[in-house]
Amino acid sequence: MPTFRLSLKQALCLSFTFHLLAAWYSVGYYNHDEQQVLEFTSWWLGKADSSLFDWQFHREIRSFAMPLFYGGIAKCFSFFFVQNPFIWAFAYRLVGSLIGFLSAFLVICSLKRWFPEKKEWELQLISNFILLAWFVPWLHSRTNAENLCSSFFLFGLVSLTQYQGSLFSPLRVSEGVEKRKLGYLCLAALFLGVAFWIRFQAGILVFSLGCWLLLNKKMPFFHLVLLTLLTAFVSGSVLFIDYLGYGHWTFSPANFVKVNFFEDALGLYGKRPLWSYVFWGIRSYPPLSLLGVAFFGFGMLRFWKTLWVWLVFPFFLLHSLISWKELRFLFPIFPEALLLSGLGFLSLGEKAKAFFLGERIKRITFVLTLFGLLFTSLKPASSMVFFYQYVYEHYPKRFEYVAVGGDPYVFLGMKQYFYSPEVLLPHLTENWEKTQSEFLNQKSQIHVFFEKMPRSSELNEKCRLEYSTIPKWLLRFNYGHWVERSRNWSLYRCDFG
Repeated sequence: MPTFRLSLKQALCLSFTFHLLAAWYSVGYYNHDEQQVLEFTSWWLGKADSSLFDWQFHREIRSFAMPLFYGGIAKCFSFFFVQNPFIWAFAYRLVGSLIGFLSAFLVICSLKRWFPEKKEWELQLISNFILLAWFVPWLHSRTNAENLCSSFFLFGLVSLTQYQGSLFSPLRVSEGVEKRKLGYLCLAALFLGVAFWIRFQAGILVFSLGCWLLLNKKMPFFHLVLLTLLTAFVSGSVLFIDYLGYGHWTFSPANFVKVNFFEDALGLYGKRPLWSYVFWGIRSYPPLSLLGVAFFGFGMLRFWKTLWVWLVFPFFLLHSLISWKELRFLFPIFPEALLLSGLGFLSLGEKAKAFFLGERIKRITFVLTLFGLLFTSLKPASSMVFFYQYVYEHYPKRFEYVAVGGDPYVFLGMKQYFYSPEVLLPHLTENWEKTQSEFLNQKSQIHVFFEKMPRSSELNEKCRLEYSTIPKWLLRFNYGHWVERSRNWSLYRCDFG
């Protein structure tokens, strides 16, 4: 067997380190949905005007589970007089990272029960797929619903494993009913229901799990009925979660289905071809992503009767058939997909495995993985958050500005409150050259925001650059006028007094 390999302890320590790094450095949002959760939290905390939110808030299609969770964390910080939203956001990323790492750790601990026939080095290899895929720490640090939904669903699976001993072993009816086992059954129902609270698409995973348990007779029928009823009860209690959030009785899962499928809100976001997810997966980080998708496909074909395929395939197929596609929609099945990739690799022929487990290939793979982990964990998800941080730190009470071409505190039609100072006074214009004459006559001082670096002819000599998302030293190397073509949020201070 290979001589160069990470021990489980080393893999866990490495993964945990990158989870902490991602929580600290991966600031901002990968998708606007993450920021939307924070804005809902701001409204619940009394810091936002909901009349300036987008239609998703007013149609009440989002569960309030995550905003309440984040709002509770914010209240804990407020109790100790910590009101800085950037500290709150770090706490949200850190909590998500720790929960995600814990879910991965519990899955690793369950591998021996799930695959008792596998050798130690084979279980270690599957563990490496789950712990050290280049995107895992970054994924767990995201403040979106898909991230926490995935973790709580895995908690439910692990609880079911504790109930049965192994989800893959034959049912042993003679053992009888034990209180401890029923306790794990109730715990599993709780976690599966919470996963549904967070992201309604978890219902697909829960339904697939129930069908697999029923058809494969993995638990007594009465216990399966009990699990179903308890999970349905916990899932339905999202009604009370929404009441605490929205302030009146509403049922967001029903609103979600009505708006998206019966009123065709999905069509608002364009259409993507059927193969988009496969294409995005392959191009994400070649060659590792290409190999990962290939191993995943092989694992799907080779283990099509197993629970993992029953979980992944329906979820993947349904989301592929829907016209609106975003990669985050598949985040809930990424852990199961990584596990299938590991199983697919182990099912390769001996010559193929010998090639990939050769010393040179392993070292190259490790270096590529390490580089990917460093890049995703240390790179900000969005550099725009640094603009918000600069404004908040320098003008926390009141910020008056002219926005040229677009307001930085409005994104996709939704007002951004979470990172904003207490008072915002925007003046919107499409042409700063004409607007600045008004301030010249008033002999006042004003800040001017540009989405792109302005031409020198647009600026008065009394305006100086105060902040730029592109480092100021880099702006000196404007060969070919690449700066003007870049999306560079810049803030100028104009003193006309």
